Amino acid sequence: MTYKININIAKQIMTLADLNEQLQHSDKPLIASIMKSDNTKLMAIGINSGVTLKQHTAPGRTKLIVIQGQIKYMTDKEILIIDQYQTHDIPLEEVHSVNADTPSIFLLLVA
Repeated sequence: MTYKININIAKQIMTLADLNEQLQHSDKPLIASIMKSDNTKLMAIGINSGVTLKQHTAPGRTKLIVIQGQIKYMTDKEILIIDQYQTHDIPLEEVHSVNADTPSIFLLLVA
């Protein structure tokens, strides 16, 4: 089954495979909105090697799920290495950034 997603940066409809292909040539994070309802949002974020998603806070209760590669989830207190298929619950109000040493894609489920 193929899902269409909206790549906010590129302003076009793409598949996750297209996101992965575009990721190979990107020097900034790619953010895609997969699904949005009144209470829930599902986003895909692609980060190429050496690219960092700058410090920010989650907009609500958030579950991070790595679907490709490996990411570094960084706070002022710790650095978590999150591998493919692993998850992490992002605490509310926690300031964090995300970095990747290999091209990586992760999902954010925000409720």
